[in-house]
Formats: sequence, C-alpha cells, structure tokens
Amino acid sequence: MAIPLKVNLRSLVVRRAAPLLTVFGIGLIVMALTIVWGLQQGLLHVFRAGGDPRNLVVLRTGSTTETTSGILDNSVRVISSLEGIDTGTQGRPLAAGEVVIIVNLPRKGAVLTEGGSAWSQGANVLVRGVKPESVELRPGFEIAAGRMLEPGRNELLASKSMAERFANCGLDETVTLRRVPYTVVGVFTEN
Repeated sequence: MAIPLKVNLRSLVVRRAAPLLTVFGIGLIVMALTIVWGLQQGLLHVFRAGGDPRNLVVLRTGSTTETTSGILDNSVRVISSLEGIDTGTQGRPLAAGEVVIIVNLPRKGAVLTEGGSAWSQGANVLVRGVKPESVELRPGFEIAAGRMLEPGRNELLASKSMAERFANCGLDETVTLRRVPYTVVGVFTEN
C-alpha cells in the first residue's frame, strides 16, 4: 500500500529541518566530489603536458628542484656517455646542461610605484638557459614568430603566454634580467 502524495508534501512542510539538512548534506558531498575531481583532472593535465616521458631530469645531490641544482659541464659529459642516452639528428647524445633561474618581471599594464619599479605588480618567472640540444629534447617546441637563438649573444625566446602577459617580453623587445639586457628574438609554443 502506497502513502498518498499529499501526506509526503505535508510532511515536508511540517518537518522543514530534516529535508533542508538532507539537501544541504548532499550538496556538500557533490561539492567535495567536484573539487576532488577537478584536482585530479588538473594533475592529469599537468603530467600529460609535463614533457616527453623519455626525458630525464638529473639534479645535484641534495637538490629538490632545478632552481637549487647545478651540474658542472664535465658531469654533463659523463651523463651523456651513459648507456641508454638517445642520440639526436646530428648523432650527438641528447643531453643538455640547462641553467634555471627565477626572476621577477612586471606584468603588462603594471602601475609603477613611486621609485619607478613595478616590483609589486610583477610575478616570478623561470628563465632557462638552453643548449642547441635542448630543442630536440622538447618535441612539441615550435617557433611561432621570430627566429631561434644564436649562441653567445644576449638573446632569449619567450613563450607565447609570457609575451602576452609580461612587459618587454614581446618580439624584438628588450628585457633586463639581473641588470643585463636581452633581446627577445623569438616567441615559441609547446604542444
């Protein structure tokens, strides 16, 4: 025997707290699951876009990140000679000793402070010193505008998003990093 619909509706009006708490509890559970799912999807995207799975990052003993590590050129030569290191199109081992530093760059449209700096409106940006082999280590790397770097010159490439977001990072502009001016000679994308 079924309970009439009007009894159920009257029960909702008389006992307001229980249905409201039930709806609120279900809403919290759905919200928590959505947040966890979003975090999981974000991590999957980062790990998929994080580079070629065949690449290996070697850090100095005791270092936990690229910015706190430094490997000397002779160590890079030893690593290059190890078994299992791929060779590039030129027949040389695909290994590159890259230097990574953090600099603070002002965003485009930043309001200058009294001293003329936009420090408070900037953001920390990783700058990577690369070798010719570095391009082959990143198969999705593509120059979207401009040209490739010439070794030994104060030049840099900016990612497309950096060129759009940061002051002086566009093609043919000059950005100063640690009191040294660098000319942006190319804008790149990575697929």
